[in-house]
Amino acid sequence: MWQHFAALFGLCLYDMGYLTHMVHFWRYSTPFHSDLHIRTLIPFLILSALACTVPPWFKLNTGNYSFGNPGLAGAARIFKDSAGHVHLAYQIALGTGTGVLADLTAVWRGLELALTHGLAPLVMEVDATAVLLLLQSHASGKWDVQHLIMCIVRLQQLLVANVQHFFREANGAADHLAKKTASLQLTRVLHHNDITGVLHDILCPDRRGVLHLRRG
Repeated sequence: MWQHFAALFGLCLYDMGYLTHMVHFWRYSTPFHSDLHIRTLIPFLILSALACTVPPWFKLNTGNYSFGNPGLAGAARIFKDSAGHVHLAYQIALGTGTGVLADLTAVWRGLELALTHGLAPLVMEVDATAVLLLLQSHASGKWDVQHLIMCIVRLQQLLVANVQHFFREANGAADHLAKKTASLQLTRVLHHNDITGVLHDILCPDRRGVLHLRRG
């Protein structure tokens, strides 16, 4: 399928190893590109078609927690595959940082981790409406926030990442891990074997699609 459409646009494809490299090459194979041009959209149409028969995709669940404002804050990112298995979890200590800038920083670091480990295509779920609106508009009045938005958008393109909203009550695992992160002020990567205790117990019903109600 890739070769068929590449021939239509006069592109010469070769084995690039990662799907993200393929999409990046396709998008920037010409200096003149538009987000709405059919040439740019073709990779996403191909991936949508492939998703119907081959479902290897990943989901990034996010959670943020703060003990007051100001107060110690932390964020957590949990990466699952399409079968619900956890691949990685990431704890991010934010100190007393809260608000949109801290939320965007946590999103950016999570996407960088996804790129490093080849976790793509990616669906990223966020519960912060303000963050979602900023990422959809690609615009902010503050230069530091705008810089982060551009970095995130760039990573989204590389990862073929779609950002969508979810309600915090539907994401008990990341929420629990974020609260623990805020309390202990840890920044670390957790692998599959590190997922134990209460976090493991929460992820089991999460995998079956059972709602985990947030407490406090």
